[in-house]
Amino acid sequence: MTTLNPSNPLATAWVTRLAVALALMVLCSALLPALASGSSLQYEAVIPADRESVMARTDRTVSAYTFDLRLDPSTQTISGTGRVDFNNQTSEVQSAIPFRLYPNADYYGPGTLEIVRARVEGLLVQPEFTAQNTVMTIPLSNPLKPGEHVEIAFRFSVTVPIDSSGTFGIFSFDAERGTWILADWYPILAGWEPGTGWVLDEPTPAGDPTFSDIATYDLDLTVPSDLTVAATGIEKPGRDHAGLTNWKITTGPVREFTMVIDDDFKTSTRMVGDTEITMYTDGNGSAAAGGELALDAAAEALAIYSDSFGTYPYIELDLVETEMAGALGVSWTGLVFLNGAQFLSNSLFVDDDPARLRFTVVHEVGHQWWGALVGINSNDHTFLLEGLTNYLAVYVTERIEGVEAAQQQLMVQSVRPYLRALADSGDGIPDVSINEPSAGGPSRGTLVYGKAALGFLAIRQEMGDEAFFAAITDWASEFEFAIAGPEDLLAAFEETSGTQLDDLWTFWFESAITTEADVLALID
Repeated sequence: MTTLNPSNPLATAWVTRLAVALALMVLCSALLPALASGSSLQYEAVIPADRESVMARTDRTVSAYTFDLRLDPSTQTISGTGRVDFNNQTSEVQSAIPFRLYPNADYYGPGTLEIVRARVEGLLVQPEFTAQNTVMTIPLSNPLKPGEHVEIAFRFSVTVPIDSSGTFGIFSFDAERGTWILADWYPILAGWEPGTGWVLDEPTPAGDPTFSDIATYDLDLTVPSDLTVAATGIEKPGRDHAGLTNWKITTGPVREFTMVIDDDFKTSTRMVGDTEITMYTDGNGSAAAGGELALDAAAEALAIYSDSFGTYPYIELDLVETEMAGALGVSWTGLVFLNGAQFLSNSLFVDDDPARLRFTVVHEVGHQWWGALVGINSNDHTFLLEGLTNYLAVYVTERIEGVEAAQQQLMVQSVRPYLRALADSGDGIPDVSINEPSAGGPSRGTLVYGKAALGFLAIRQEMGDEAFFAAITDWASEFEFAIAGPEDLLAAFEETSGTQLDDLWTFWFESAITTEADVLALID
């Protein structure tokens, strides 16, 4: 054994370096569990009670986005860098990875998403652009096996159109109110559907374009200091510097990432368990009363959905006033757009029919489960997304306001529109992709919101309440953070009830033979 002489200055320096090295080793050992996951900080947006279980289901399996971006109002652009750690959970070997570039859809006019350059594991690659530049396919030099991951990075620039009405106005700068409405604005991994593969249909303004898998997001976003950001996840502004503020945003595992940015938000909040619900209204608008009604309805709905179908897992839910074309509300993970002029500021809803305002909010909150936590291909199976959500909003209304109020909303939302359509144009099939040509009959909206909701009422009556709601709860648990199809919900219904339901399912969702007598018998 060697004994060092502490009086020797060289030995003393060596001892000091050794002590520092040992201290660093101890520190690194203490940090190892957090560093090993590589994403523990990304779960800050998940409520503490659910954080461990959510991490267990998604950490190391979902893909992770990291962005460093700047909003420049003078050029109407958001630009900077993005990095995606893609984890191959498709169960197939992949030789190329497709991203959706929704801002390049023709209905966004001057809106664009330009990829300046792309890299795979640090090496430059040449992407292929297809579907009118709404699909970017990144080639991989080595095939990626299931369970393996690869880093894809890109520099890009997004031009936001002014006062766009494309897809209800979900991607637009509202010039009158100074509001940036930002959904589907960044390169997003295409959705993968078991049995189908990558979903790469050209986007259409007739439906909801986004279809994506769960991922985590970390953003550094620099904006002018007079702007406030409401976003999926949790948003934390830094210090102002030279008229700019850097916002740090993290989401946990979510279906997509959406923002609304404005210079004069007014806010009001409610707490539901560990979740804070915030209503953002425009400072120059007249939506304060409607916003308070919406906030109350959202708080009541969130509590009922959580109690019935599994806890809402995030610490924030934002409701944001935006101006939209042809929609009263649109729901994204952790963030709901509510139409200002046509809804929150409209006396027909706020004063004359607040029950309908509440129902619309209950419906949009429901999409935090059906569409966000449980992924559904909304363009191919819209009836499953909207019909189920519309019917379960009736159930939640029943829990909040009573049977009579729920029956009234069922009549307003489903029965009367569908009966009118039957009388005017006959029946139609709810489970039809929006990409298929119209076969006549009722409007698509009447079928997927109206007839489909009645189909789920028929299944509830056939199964009984206990089995019906147990099946939906089990289905929601099984497909949380995953993608579900109609066959999965039907299987859950049949397994829980022990009843063969193919004929009933086909009658309501896959056929056009329903009559007025069938509807009246259902609601009698």
